[in-house]
Amino acid sequence: IALLVAANMAFAKSSWQLAADLPGRPGRDAIGATIGFLSTLMGIGGGTFGNTVMTLCGRTIHQAVATSAGLGLIIAVPGALGFIISGWDETGTPPGSVGYVNFIAFACIVPATILMAPVGARMAHRLPQKTLKRGCALFLAMKALGLAPGARVLLPAFTFAAVPSSVVHAGCQPVLVEVGANYRLDMADFEAKLHQGAEAAIISHMRGHTSDMDAIMALCEAAGVPVIEDAAHSLGTLWSGRKIGTLGRIGCFSFQSFKLMNAGEGGMLITEDADLIARAIIMSGAYEHNWKKHPVVQDRFAAWQNKLPLYNMRMNNLSATVLRPQILEVPRRVRDGRANHDYVAERLNASPWLSVPPPLQQESRAPDSIQFNLVGFETDAETEAFQKTAGDKGVAVQVFGLSKDNARAFWNWQFIGRQSPLEGTRAMLMRACDVRLPARLKQPELDFIAGALVTAAEVVKDQGNQHGRAVA
Repeated sequence: IALLVAANMAFAKSSWQLAADLPGRPGRDAIGATIGFLSTLMGIGGGTFGNTVMTLCGRTIHQAVATSAGLGLIIAVPGALGFIISGWDETGTPPGSVGYVNFIAFACIVPATILMAPVGARMAHRLPQKTLKRGCALFLAMKALGLAPGARVLLPAFTFAAVPSSVVHAGCQPVLVEVGANYRLDMADFEAKLHQGAEAAIISHMRGHTSDMDAIMALCEAAGVPVIEDAAHSLGTLWSGRKIGTLGRIGCFSFQSFKLMNAGEGGMLITEDADLIARAIIMSGAYEHNWKKHPVVQDRFAAWQNKLPLYNMRMNNLSATVLRPQILEVPRRVRDGRANHDYVAERLNASPWLSVPPPLQQESRAPDSIQFNLVGFETDAETEAFQKTAGDKGVAVQVFGLSKDNARAFWNWQFIGRQSPLEGTRAMLMRACDVRLPARLKQPELDFIAGALVTAAEVVKDQGNQHGRAVA
């Protein structure tokens, strides 16, 4: 309703009328009764409907607003008495309350209203109808979109700290979703938390592992929730033949030094929504008319000029210069990275102590690292022994849940507020290992890495078995 009223205020022409004047007494009575019924049913002010009806029946917006304001006093007195009576026996109300009416709030609001009402009336009468309507339309549109502080944003509990940080930075509330032993979203938990209420979902393809995007998109589209893909680790990954980062409303990529394309720092945002691109470019710091340097959606920038805050988030020219020649290298790096990963994965999966989760059927990955789970490692001590033994053999292993202050362990994100227990994700992170596997490596280097990992697991488990036999 708010969007329809906003559209009427923003775009209505003088020719848009239901009648030249308001109807006679019976017609006005019927309209009043209908407005009262709908307002009560929907929990909104009658002026929302009343102003619209009056302007469509030949009255000016000034007369419409003035009429609504005058009727407001008549409505407020019996309304306040009704709230006092209905809440007369209610306990636990704030101090200074009689029923559901708080007289301390009344004493604060009324003087401010008396002081500012004449100012608002003078301003309204000085403004042209067109300006007044469009000002109201912007207000209603923003309220209708629900872009309020504290909006709930779903994201995986296994991701990098920068992802929940971005949600907090935007004034929203991160809601973490369980992740399974295959490093992908637990779809049952995602669906449950989506139905509990969410305004957006960030799908972080952590370390290039793609969750079930078919199910995610179907659920989010049904709920009217926009999807943002964090594809920092997934440049070149395909889902059913489509490029990851193009499935959601927005895709985000990273060009940090360990990524497939390396500019030291920086990243990229993609979308097919012209207004989102225009808004993002302006907010990145394209002040004045610097957006003209971007040869895209030129017809949309002017609409957002001077309406958005500016953040210093532009990629510097040196990083862009370093990146551009690497674009042609992406297919080769994807091919070599996948071949290297699959070669090492086959070696690791041959060990009873190591397990590399397979890709989903629709997924064609572009990995530059390998993740695997330790199998049968019952204690943290055993896991740390594996990490140390592999390091002694020349291969650095990160165990996500055991590395001190690891930025990928959700319990270290003390800035995000209370979350659900997330026991499944916690258990996974305590035995999930991470090893760098750049696409440039050759087979002898891959054999060295795989051999060191398999041997380290065998050494630790053999020592454990020998200790068990000695105790027996």
